[in-house]
Amino acid sequence: MMTGNGGSDTGLFIGPAGPAGPAGPAGPAGPAGPAGLAGLAGPAGPAGPAGLAGLAGLAGLRLWLGTRMRTSLPWFFLCLWLLFGWLLIDHPASQVRISRLHPGVIRVGVATLRTPRSNGNQWNEGTRVFGLPGICVELGIADRSPRVEVSLDSNDDYRVIFVRKDVAVGALNLWALPFPGGLRVYQIAVPRAALPEGYDGIYFLPFQGDGRYSIGHLRPLDRSDEESPEARMLSGWASGGHDD
Repeated sequence: MMTGNGGSDTGLFIGPAGPAGPAGPAGPAGPAGPAGLAGLAGPAGPAGPAGLAGLAGLAGLRLWLGTRMRTSLPWFFLCLWLLFGWLLIDHPASQVRISRLHPGVIRVGVATLRTPRSNGNQWNEGTRVFGLPGICVELGIADRSPRVEVSLDSNDDYRVIFVRKDVAVGALNLWALPFPGGLRVYQIAVPRAALPEGYDGIYFLPFQGDGRYSIGHLRPLDRSDEESPEARMLSGWASGGHDD
């Protein structure tokens, strides 16, 4: 380096930077970490018939909505037909469980309703009160009695369904009649379709009334049982039975 007075001064001379050396080799990879929780899940199981039918219907719908309308429309209806065909085969209407259609129904055993009641007894004293979803009296066995005696709150209309294994085997309507109030005793002729193999439960589903319902007693009657004098006046007021 030159000084200001023309002399020389001993100093450091910085030369140009040399080229970069080659990169060293990469170090060894560390061990893999433990598997996450997702790895613990097992493989998905095969799709069931409902899932396959649903996928077929969706696939047909997508094709139908696609650009190739003319070619996809028959496939759509074919998939739809297969879907409804599976539903009808697996869940025929005659095999639908009544508890599925009426999930809020109260269930009681017939042993809790053994004490006979009379016409005019208080509707809410010593009775089983229930709401609009209804009540099911479970008999515990397949009964083949041709008649059933029951006392119900008198100012309401009921749909009565006889079931075996919770599947309907017969039904009829009980209509309210002019009455002073309280309980009323009915004797019901069981629909003939329910008799060959019997019935193990009876649903009482109110469809018109004041919103307050009750059942006093229930007892199956054999042919040898005499008709109750209190219930004789109600003969013929049960209608709508299915005898086939």
